[in-house]
Amino acid sequence: MAPAHEERLVETTEAINARLDREFFSPGFDPRFPNMNQAKRCWVNYVDYHRCLKQKGEDYEPCQYFKKVYQAICPNAWTSKFDEQREAGIFPYDFDKDLKAKQHADGGHVDKAHH
Repeated sequence: MAPAHEERLVETTEAINARLDREFFSPGFDPRFPNMNQAKRCWVNYVDYHRCLKQKGEDYEPCQYFKKVYQAICPNAWTSKFDEQREAGIFPYDFDKDLKAKQHADGGHVDKAHH
């Protein structure tokens, strides 16, 4: 059994690695956005994150990738503005249309677990 001070070191190392993953995430190259201007990439990943949450729910881990990307490349002022617009119901994307289209494709079936 490891001494107590070694266990604390392991916990500290895990905490540091988790923090570094959050603070230094780099999304890498995305061939859909080959140009230097990343505004569209910011927008698409922000929308994809919120679409994913709406369709799959808060606990669906793969959604976090989109969040990491938009947090890494979008200016904070933009995401704050996007958040304000979503909360006010004036964000220029209808997240509910995806659910309506899915329900229509599924014959009107609604998966209550994701609402």
